[in-house]
Amino acid sequence: MSRHRIIFTCFPEPHRTKTRMIPRLGPAGAARLQGDMTDHALAWARELGIRASVLVQVRFEGGDEARMRSRFGDSFPGLAQGPGDFDDRMTRAIADAFAAGVDRVIVVGTDCREITSALAAKALERLATADLVLGSAFHRQYPLERLH
Repeated sequence: MSRHRIIFTCFPEPHRTKTRMIPRLGPAGAARLQGDMTDHALAWARELGIRASVLVQVRFEGGDEARMRSRFGDSFPGLAQGPGDFDDRMTRAIADAFAAGVDRVIVVGTDCREITSALAAKALERLATADLVLGSAFHRQYPLERLH
């Protein structure tokens, strides 16, 4: 049995990431927010790797592998998301995982701040008896000051 967790993120570059947040946070603040959110996702992914023996892969947009490793460390293998819209890129990442022999895959973006390693481990457990597990999606208002 092989379990895989794919993190979708962007390289935190001013004017290129979290562009809808630029009017409120400025280009550097929006990039810092992206970096903080990626740091958060990688932290619980490390815990998940220990808790549930999960392979973690980072699929990134923008930057390159060297810049990603320089900013976030080289704990996880990283691959560019590649061309296409989000659906194309996510489908390709999942197909690549299954082609490599993985039997359970979790895909999460860095915007999902409520996800913990315990919640992800629970999703993996449920994937043992289901083809698809969807987590609840809800919107919680966060003061922007809490996000950076």
